[in-house]
Amino acid sequence: MMALHWCNSWRSAASFPASRSTRVSCHCLDLKMNALLKRCAQYKKDGCHFAKWRCVLKIGRFTPSYQAIMENANVLARYASICQSQRIVPIVEPEVLPDGEHDLDRAQKVTEVVLAAVYKALSDHHV
Repeated sequence: MMALHWCNSWRSAASFPASRSTRVSCHCLDLKMNALLKRCAQYKKDGCHFAKWRCVLKIGRFTPSYQAIMENANVLARYASICQSQRIVPIVEPEVLPDGEHDLDRAQKVTEVVLAAVYKALSDHHV
């Protein structure tokens, strides 16, 4: 599950909602990413100074998979790169849900792997 949040700066005088939220399913993600550049340009004109994208990962017996971790990391990095190209500060949030039947050691390991993947993807995308 991913959520895209757009927020304007507290300094902005534009009549722009404080946040907008859009749920994005995996099959339409590429379409959303392709339209993101145009949307970012318009949001910047409307006074937006920063934006936030969350990627939620749930810990289970076999989840998150390596592929899910890598895909989420690359989506966050692509989003951040597009935001920066429009002079919007990107906030990326790879959220690893704490609830479930896993122990603290598993939560720590998954979180470390997710954060390492996100930092690597951000570096690869020159963010």
